[in-house]
Amino acid sequence: MIIGSGKSMASACSNLNTGLGLSASNSGALDRRKQLAVVRQLTDIIVAAVGDPTLADRTWVLLTEAPEGGWGLSGRAYTNAELGSAARAQIADWRRTRRGNSADELRPGRVALPRSRVR
Repeated sequence: MIIGSGKSMASACSNLNTGLGLSASNSGALDRRKQLAVVRQLTDIIVAAVGDPTLADRTWVLLTEAPEGGWGLSGRAYTNAELGSAARAQIADWRRTRRGNSADELRPGRVALPRSRVR
């Protein structure tokens, strides 16, 4: 999910007097129940970042789905499996190395993606 950095997003939303959330997922990954939950959660995150509860009524969330092979990062196309594998590896590495951090928080960082066969 992409919502921008906290301060940048808060500043942009305040200036525009509206909120915008973007969610990217694999094609077909979100059923209707999950779509509703993602929209609610992104709206809540944006409202909290800006600190204006009335912003919820002016927040738009765009749900997008990437087709197989449709994840383009660092100039390369990745399949859902390649991207998922890289994310699982990073989470496993984080779990091995975390010290005193909450289990619910992931430290921001770069995902080490495998080299794609598609160029």
